Amino acid sequence: METTNSFDRKTTIFAILAIVFFITSCILTYMLFNVKTELQDETKAKDVVVSEKQALIVKLTEMSKKYEELSAENSAAKELFQAEKTKVDGLLKELKKSKGSENYFKTKISSYEKKLNEYVKQIAELKAKNEEITAQNIQITNSLDSTIHETKNLTEKNMELKDKVEIGSSLKAYEISTGGIRVKSKGTEIPTQNVKRVDKIRTCFLISENPITSHGKKNVYLRIAAPDSKVLYKSESNLFKFNNKDLAYSVKQEIDYQGKSIDICLYWDGNDHLQKGTYTVEIFVESQQIGESTFKLE
Repeated sequence: METTNSFDRKTTIFAILAIVFFITSCILTYMLFNVKTELQDETKAKDVVVSEKQALIVKLTEMSKKYEELSAENSAAKELFQAEKTKVDGLLKELKKSKGSENYFKTKISSYEKKLNEYVKQIAELKAKNEEITAQNIQITNSLDSTIHETKNLTEKNMELKDKVEIGSSLKAYEISTGGIRVKSKGTEIPTQNVKRVDKIRTCFLISENPITSHGKKNVYLRIAAPDSKVLYKSESNLFKFNNKDLAYSVKQEIDYQGKSIDICLYWDGNDHLQKGTYTVEIFVESQQIGESTFKLE
């Protein structure tokens, strides 16, 4: 009888140990699975970051090559394209050394891409105009029965027109940065989206280089439209002409344009009428619109 009881106790203990071992094994297996999953997720995340950075490097490299091609193909604007290439190469070096977030570089690259696309578009349009002018010249030359002197004058005029069309005369605003700022002691400016803390609205941008645009004093106008589409202005006399219409402006500044690119920052300080929402900023030089951007206040 005692032997039977002893056997039963041993059997019970063995069963309990087996259950404990089984439960422990399940827990360890589950923990191992979780650790393995976390490691896989971290590896994937790192791979994504590396992949994104590599994609940005490829973009900048291609942009640098494109500016090199534009410099070789357009001698009249070679200095302009070489300067843009230098900016791209500088950002590429900075990106390769970076170990943090790529958001800053994505924003910069997007701005650089937009500018490059504008150049490519303008050149394509100018080439089309040149082809049209060349076709017209051939037609005129074939139909004219004139003296050598007249033909020479016509050729010189067409060559002069071709040189001007090759670059274009329009201006553009690039790298537009706009939004609310707080002005602290000693003039320190701190960006803010809090409508109650905005002291001024700051808009900074770069006016493009263009050697054939007329030089001299030019007026730069800034139109800031509130979320309700009403333009912010201080006086009803703050008007300028655009497409034969009088438009109100928020800020005006005179510049001395000599064909080179210019960095400008304009400020609106009428913060007592600001409201929450998305604002639209339009930039004009004389009667030509050269850029547009938006910002948000909360």
